[in-house]
Amino acid sequence: MAPTPGPARTVDSSGNIEFSVRILDSRLGVGEGGAVARSRSVIVMDGARVEAGTCSGSGAPDSTAPGVSSTTNAFAAMRVCSLNVHLWSDRRGRSNTDRVIEFLRALECEVVALQEVLRDGPQLERVALALGMHRAFGAESWLGNALLSAAPLDAIDPAPITAGWEEGRCALFAATGTPDERIDVCSIHLAVDSEATRLRQLDRAVGVMARRSPCHLVLGDFNALRLTDYPPDGLASIRARRAGHDREEPRGEVIERMDALGYVDLYRLARARDLESYREHLAGPLPDGARATCWAGTRVDYVWASPAMAGRWAVTSAEAVETDASDHHAVVVELARSAMSP
Repeated sequence: MAPTPGPARTVDSSGNIEFSVRILDSRLGVGEGGAVARSRSVIVMDGARVEAGTCSGSGAPDSTAPGVSSTTNAFAAMRVCSLNVHLWSDRRGRSNTDRVIEFLRALECEVVALQEVLRDGPQLERVALALGMHRAFGAESWLGNALLSAAPLDAIDPAPITAGWEEGRCALFAATGTPDERIDVCSIHLAVDSEATRLRQLDRAVGVMARRSPCHLVLGDFNALRLTDYPPDGLASIRARRAGHDREEPRGEVIERMDALGYVDLYRLARARDLESYREHLAGPLPDGARATCWAGTRVDYVWASPAMAGRWAVTSAEAVETDASDHHAVVVELARSAMSP
């Protein structure tokens, strides 16, 4: 089939990004099924496993990468996103690799966190090479998490967070940025069925976060709801749908735990406008149309900033961008160095 033009990207007066994504014809399979493996794996491209980084770490990142100033050699702005790639297939079971490439190319992010990445398969390498990005991958079972970065990745750690009887899970940590500005990032995917299991997994991940740079981002599919995102009737509807499918009702404890640890929900912060209004904003529901990041109409995908990160960087926008390549939307956040930061 002849090459198909990539996505058209427009920005409206409110700063919302709209995409027209044309489906490419691809027959790349998602691999054979099989028994769940318990082995641990990590893949690094142009990176190395080193000690956990700090806000101003070492390394030799590419100063010409997007978002990096060639004169100051430090990030002035950064665009990040999280996307669950649904085992490299769309909701109809068709390969989505080419569509993911074109979608991410249009988003123009410096850092991308991916979840539900198959351990065995060529898709991640294809995506990274097509986008010209560095990659890291970690897994505790047949699927895992990945990080893509315009600048090299180091301090890579696929930390095991498995809890309960579900398949093995890990939280993938790495550092990226420039010599003047090192930022830790984490791609994470919590269990789907049980809030108690998610809490145990989160506790394991938090233990690793505490040893990383104070300036870090946590991106991923938490499979957990912020209850105040929804008006009372909306939350009642979610509870009824879950009860009808014999699913656990939303409890909100995972997100409450992140709040209690001081992490800042950047999707919410963008709507609150500033940190001073942020806590008050959390008490009210999101507007209709802004409450979904997945097929179920709920917000389960998040980008979190540590307290130190939130103090150094300001959020200029945060959107959930829909794509037919997955059953999840991409959560896209734009950050700029705060005028108050050194």
